[in-house]
Amino acid sequence: MLSSEFVILGAALNAVGHVDYVIDTVRGRCRPSIVSWTLWSFPPGIALAAEIVAGSGPQALLTFALVLGPLSVLGACAVSRTAHWATGPVDWWCGALSFATILLWAATSNAKLAIALAIVTDALAAVPTVIKAYRVPGSESPGAFGLFAASGTVTLLTIDDWSLATCGFPVYVFGLSNVILLLIVVPRRRLVAVPTG
Repeated sequence: MLSSEFVILGAALNAVGHVDYVIDTVRGRCRPSIVSWTLWSFPPGIALAAEIVAGSGPQALLTFALVLGPLSVLGACAVSRTAHWATGPVDWWCGALSFATILLWAATSNAKLAIALAIVTDALAAVPTVIKAYRVPGSESPGAFGLFAASGTVTLLTIDDWSLATCGFPVYVFGLSNVILLLIVVPRRRLVAVPTG
């Protein structure tokens, strides 16, 4: 297990990942799903409040970074108006379900339930980006998602109390980031391996 000070490294890796994503968005290399990135700013905020109430330690720094990151990506989309991905019915349904989960959280005062609902909300918001990464891997940033996965890994390595308040969001971030990273990277490697002659 790493010292709890390494949580700062985890949050820093996450922040650098978001900076990388913002730069790729402004330059037109990434085309973010507006639905995913808008809703990704809410669940971490909910989880952060719940983690503080539940007595989470420094691991909450990663969650804090997850609040600021999506807001910066949305700012990049505003600067580069052609950078965002067109939304479709799946995006809107996932967005509506994600928002409904936010309303469920508002109805409870249970911190553990709030963290669980925040993870479900975030996962529903992620569906459009997961689908997009699968269908058009070039529209996502492997560097950013690699850094997000590394951030989750470092944060997980600092945990000594494996409660939902401490490890729920880091486990989720680690899993989701690795899934999206694999969807982005694996098809590219397959394409490179195909003989051109």
